[in-house]
Amino acid sequence: MNKKWLIFFLVLFIAAGANAQSIDPPKVKPAERPWPKIHTPNRKRPVPYPPIREADIIWAKRVWRVIDLREKQNQFLLYPLQPVRDRKSLATVLFDAVKIPSSESPYGSNYLTAYSDEDLAERLATVEDINKKLSFTYMDSRVDSLGNTVTEEKTYNLTPGDIIKFYIIEDWFFDKRRSQLDVRIRSICPVYYRFVMSNGEKQYLTDPSATFYIYFPEARFWLVNAEAYNPKNDAEWRTYDDIFTKRRFASYIYKVENIQDRMISDYATGLDALLESERIKGEIQQFEMDLWEY
Repeated sequence: MNKKWLIFFLVLFIAAGANAQSIDPPKVKPAERPWPKIHTPNRKRPVPYPPIREADIIWAKRVWRVIDLREKQNQFLLYPLQPVRDRKSLATVLFDAVKIPSSESPYGSNYLTAYSDEDLAERLATVEDINKKLSFTYMDSRVDSLGNTVTEEKTYNLTPGDIIKFYIIEDWFFDKRRSQLDVRIRSICPVYYRFVMSNGEKQYLTDPSATFYIYFPEARFWLVNAEAYNPKNDAEWRTYDDIFTKRRFASYIYKVENIQDRMISDYATGLDALLESERIKGEIQQFEMDLWEY
């Protein structure tokens, strides 16, 4: 009988242990959303552009644009100033891409290539070269305890939050094979404003300063893996590549290819410059309409 009771209590002990283990909650990794995000992580690479041939291009025009992040329609490109969960600003994505160590780059052995000029002729070969473009010296003037004005030269290192504009250079063209007016962005450049310090207050200069230029078709590999905030629907965030491909941004033209290679600001200012920008935009759109008869 003792053996039977011993076996009985042993079975109860094992069953109780099994029940106690089943009561413990399973360890689950915290999820960012109730649903798993699969669209953006599984894309990896951007959708390629349709192929084009020089023989099929019957008209083309190169255009220089400004995307002002202070405009309400473009604020989703500016914020957040610091990364929030899985969301980064456009400037943060580009800054990280041009300075990422080669061992961590998801696309080959090099980081995203940056250039010092809009013609994309001079490459910034090292992270040190890029950091020089992302810093500037300014004069700091203050009055000391004796009433004397003291001026010092200091260095300021830019952050993604200092970028308030982007320059983009794009080519508009009409492809007769597809019977379509199309556009390709060639390059993109983050822009900031320098400043001087006077008694602890920043005084910004009126002329914007360019940082570096990036060949946009190469940048698409990074932009397609970063999502932009959608203020109307949290379930439909688009990637930055989608934003540019679908033209979901506000901008104005500040230069168009011309014989004198001059900008609009060289012959128009204020409201006249804005109207000239709109005239050029309408001229490009009207070209396609003039090709058809109804």
